[in-house]
Amino acid sequence: MTTIRMLVFAAAAVAMIALTGLVVPPAAPAVAAAAPIHPAVIASMQGTGDGRATFFVLLAEQADLSPAYAITDWGARGQWVVDALQAAADSSQAPLLRALESPSVRGHVAQARPFWIVNTIAVYGDRQAADFLARQPGVAQILPEVKLELPEVLVEEPSDSPEMVEWNIAKINADDVWALGYTGAGMVVANLDTGVDYTHPALVSKYRGNLGTGASGPFDHNYNWYDPYWNTTFPQALPWQAGGTVPSGHGTHVMGTMVGSAGANQIGVAPDAQWIATFGCCPDNVTLLAALQWHLAPTRLDGSSPNPALRAHALQNSWGGSGGSSIYAQAMAALKASGMFVSASAGNNGPSCGTLTSPGDLGSVFSVGGTRSDDMIYAYSSRGPNPFSSQTGPDLVAPGVGVRSSVPGGYYQEYTGTSMAGPHVVGAVALLWQANPALVGQVDYTAELLRQTSTPFPVQGESCGGLDSGAARPNNTSGWGQLDVLRAVQLAGNGQSKVVVQVRDGAAHPLANANLTLSRTLPGIGEVTLNGATDSAGRFEFLVAPGPAMIQATLFGYSSPNPLNVTVGSGGSTVTITLQQLPNRSVSGLVVEQLPNWLFLPSIVAGGQGVKSPQGIINIHKPATLKGLDARITVVGTALPPVTTDCNGAFSLTLPAGVHTLLVEATGYRSQHVTLDTTSGVQRTVYLSPVWDYSVADSRSGGVSFQWIDAMPGTRYALGDESYQMVTLPGSVSLDYYGQQYSQFFIGSNGFVSFGQPYTGLQGIIPFEGAPNNAIYALGDDLNPTAGTPGNDNGIYVRTVGNKTVVQYNQVEHWPAGDPETFQVILDTVTDQITLQYQQVSSPDFTTVGVENAAGDRGISWSYANSGNIQPGLAVRFTPVYGQAGVSCQ
Repeated sequence: MTTIRMLVFAAAAVAMIALTGLVVPPAAPAVAAAAPIHPAVIASMQGTGDGRATFFVLLAEQADLSPAYAITDWGARGQWVVDALQAAADSSQAPLLRALESPSVRGHVAQARPFWIVNTIAVYGDRQAADFLARQPGVAQILPEVKLELPEVLVEEPSDSPEMVEWNIAKINADDVWALGYTGAGMVVANLDTGVDYTHPALVSKYRGNLGTGASGPFDHNYNWYDPYWNTTFPQALPWQAGGTVPSGHGTHVMGTMVGSAGANQIGVAPDAQWIATFGCCPDNVTLLAALQWHLAPTRLDGSSPNPALRAHALQNSWGGSGGSSIYAQAMAALKASGMFVSASAGNNGPSCGTLTSPGDLGSVFSVGGTRSDDMIYAYSSRGPNPFSSQTGPDLVAPGVGVRSSVPGGYYQEYTGTSMAGPHVVGAVALLWQANPALVGQVDYTAELLRQTSTPFPVQGESCGGLDSGAARPNNTSGWGQLDVLRAVQLAGNGQSKVVVQVRDGAAHPLANANLTLSRTLPGIGEVTLNGATDSAGRFEFLVAPGPAMIQATLFGYSSPNPLNVTVGSGGSTVTITLQQLPNRSVSGLVVEQLPNWLFLPSIVAGGQGVKSPQGIINIHKPATLKGLDARITVVGTALPPVTTDCNGAFSLTLPAGVHTLLVEATGYRSQHVTLDTTSGVQRTVYLSPVWDYSVADSRSGGVSFQWIDAMPGTRYALGDESYQMVTLPGSVSLDYYGQQYSQFFIGSNGFVSFGQPYTGLQGIIPFEGAPNNAIYALGDDLNPTAGTPGNDNGIYVRTVGNKTVVQYNQVEHWPAGDPETFQVILDTVTDQITLQYQQVSSPDFTTVGVENAAGDRGISWSYANSGNIQPGLAVRFTPVYGQAGVSCQ
């Protein structure tokens, strides 16, 4: 196998290693004496023959790329972004690269490769090297490689039966855009995939490296092809996995959907766009990151003379990996800052909710799900919600089932998967940007156009993230709808018309961050609405075709005038909207409990505290003792900080006159949205209904003491990696967990106990609708209970002592081996309390600790990425509550 070119510190050639799926926190934890080292870094070293593994040294300094968005020239914008990224990398990496040559680390690092698209250095080294680098100034984290996967596709038999215009092309109305004269000419698209057979008849004439007009060239592959793994010198289909021998047709198929055409085979959305490509998927992370960096600044085949002006306008990513990667999030943000539209397939992990994969779950990327020819959702298209973003996901959907496109050797074949859906969007961007050149580089506005002009695509009988996929738009199944590039082109126009909106206050001062909507009725389509926000000069441009429109401006604290009717002329229009500041009003009130009917039963009232409800819930209180609640009040849709109630459950805040929505939350209660009209002063009592919840205390605060209960005399379960075991509580006892009684539970190998059903994987966000749910996360991470030194009694033990059932993870190591942890979960079937205790703590920096209900909409994240500072001798107790005893001023 050919290895990645790196700065070599040792003579031996070393292959890159891919690890299993990992949850990487979206933000770096605070750097103390040494940067945190992800446990999988150390674990991977122990799984190799030479004690070395590939890891990434992520530096804290990051370039501010926000000024790039004001640069309109394509070449200048790309060069500015590259210069800013390289300056940040050069200044912070230089001391680190010098340190790698010091005697203290010499011999411990075999290879190191610096990157600038993300300020990181990929290192192949051992534990001493990782420890040394973690102690260097400016280092934020030491991160492992993330498991990468080429999204699975279903492959049909080869097809030589063209339909002239394929069904998927017609479905998004691309052929109707061709009829308007827009075929993608002048645009450049790209994919990062398994390579492309550039000689395919449907692709060869569209390849930017083709200097001729036909299949015979001549060809120049400089700046048009990059292969950092196999080191090939011309575009071709290559094996996607490390050490593979069978070329994959995946990348060739994806490229065909973007630009392919040959005679009757009209398979591409933008048949006159040009294409370039990289092999980057998916032998290892270094290959992938090198390919992403090349896309920002393409080079000659030998890696010299980078030229950002030759980057593609739009890039398709039909690969996936573990969610929330901080490294890939920064890389995608850099590409977007350069003006490149980045699309990603949502993944093929549906129909469960919360199954989006990276890069489709990253904020800088446009995520695309899949549909069928009969206007049904592709069953396995990944669903939202997105744990790393407040947005719904995917952004929209496009054809992804039975899509006929090019495959190596001059053939055509039908593939199925969201990999086939994503390239429709890249092709659509090429059409849209040719039609309206003023849109080039305006990624957010283009994304808004595509979302708002998509065809509504209800999916009946599904609900993810609390949104009914059959009614809500957007939703977490089909996003905003199915791609319709004709509608987008009709609304955007040809770049010769626009509306410049200026928003001012009563004194003619510009108002920044005013929310704008432009509504336009398109013939045969109906009303379409675009959204925007003013810049620091109080200005925003809507790039739309000529015709009538309505514009509305809103800003918190200001009056909202009636929508303004405007007529967009062929040369553009300018309108000024004046907003008047509203007077402030006082809002005050109480937050108290809405008592359930069963609480007034004579037996309950007489019992007072400590009795159980008909649902088996403990620690209730008598109505006579009820006082105000300890609650938090947030003004929805604003940046105002939350306010809390005082010792009487009272709150007060000042809001501008108008209608506002408050979100009222309290531990042990169902949250409530309250709408208020503050035209005059308002007093309001808010009643919250009790629900099953937990309070939490730890031994550092004195709420619980560390009292280890050895479970090793009990039953030992030898769980392997990614496995589980069902355990039945002894006798007829049960545990109440979030209001449900369970006599059985499941031990997971990854440091958590679940109820109702078993789980193997772990995504680490609490609460979140995606699996796992209904679980107690004691030390959630990628663990391997059967790894370890023989005779160390490593494994998972279960023992019942009185009313307490103890699940003890003893000397359990991180995957695949290394850094043993010993901790336990204690289930008290009398009090229903859950106690977590930690005896040995080796590598807690990327773990999750907390509890979560079955729906994934309620839970407590006590520690994420070791925010709880987990140490030996620590005990954490979760006590069930149903409501509160009431706050008191005494």
